[in-house]
Amino acid sequence: MTPLPSSGDNQPAVPAASPAREHSAPPLPVLTFVGFGILEGFLDALDSARPVYAMALVEAGPSHGGIQTDELLVVCQQIARDGSVWYCRLRAASMTRCFGNPFDPDWQDREAAWHSLWQAVQECLQERSLTPTRATIAHPRHFTLLQGQSTTIRYDKQSKRYKRDTASARPS
Repeated sequence: MTPLPSSGDNQPAVPAASPAREHSAPPLPVLTFVGFGILEGFLDALDSARPVYAMALVEAGPSHGGIQTDELLVVCQQIARDGSVWYCRLRAASMTRCFGNPFDPDWQDREAAWHSLWQAVQECLQERSLTPTRATIAHPRHFTLLQGQSTTIRYDKQSKRYKRDTASARPS
């Protein structure tokens, strides 16, 4: 491999762009993320012919001296026909970790609540004959996403779990 010639000021020279390559790649599309504040509104807007991506995930927070607070989320997404990403993010709980280990005394309840929220969201999807692909669409770093909520899934303080409110659930 031949090294690039130096421009004389200790900066590497930049090779000239090839005329054939200069305009050959199409510009990257601008990504648009459309956040739904209500899960049921997101579900109503979905295109049943397109894949739905959904999963429980941990969004790591910043770490300071070994202490980190993570968000336990359930995320549902779909790429719309125009290429935009539609999404609804539901926060189940936050969990503080100390050098990677759960620090909150009720961490097991928080984790169980997160799993129960994921189960309730899966039930909502199944009720609408949607089978989610367990995946998520990455978003640009430092991109603030809307946090949503549900009108049919409630946190039950007594059981410390999320449950579907069958009285307000969508009729079949």
